[in-house]
Amino acid sequence: MVEKNLAFGAFYHENNNDKAITYLRSAMEEETDMSLWYAELAKYYELSNASFTESLAILSNNIDVVKQDVSAPKALVALYNLNGEYDEAIQFLNTHHFRTWEGGREIYWHYVDTHTLKAIELINDKEYESSITHLDSALLYPENLEVGQASDG
Repeated sequence: MVEKNLAFGAFYHENNNDKAITYLRSAMEEETDMSLWYAELAKYYELSNASFTESLAILSNNIDVVKQDVSAPKALVALYNLNGEYDEAIQFLNTHHFRTWEGGREIYWHYVDTHTLKAIELINDKEYESSITHLDSALLYPENLEVGQASDG
């Protein structure tokens, strides 16, 4: 727990993202079941010069713990998309029940991005019918995302 607190201090008070990553990764080696830390780690990586693929590897290798948090699964989908792993993102989006607070739409936009990017990949491969399926999916609001279609009123 001390190293987790040092990570917090390094990130928020010293503005040293790399140091925060080092401290938090060390803390996570000691306490592997702290799901909230995975979202925090993803945030540190996002704002650092470190490779996002390191963050992706850590989250995907600890997916059972990641699923226990509210924010970490969203970060994992974003990392899958960033790495071009659309099939993995789609699989996770289809099987995980995301927790979305009222007014939250972040996971929905990741969902739209995933299917749109997959459609572009398929268009580049001249798989037009499959790409249309993904574009149609991008227009849906799956219940497991806990996001409804916005009303105009």
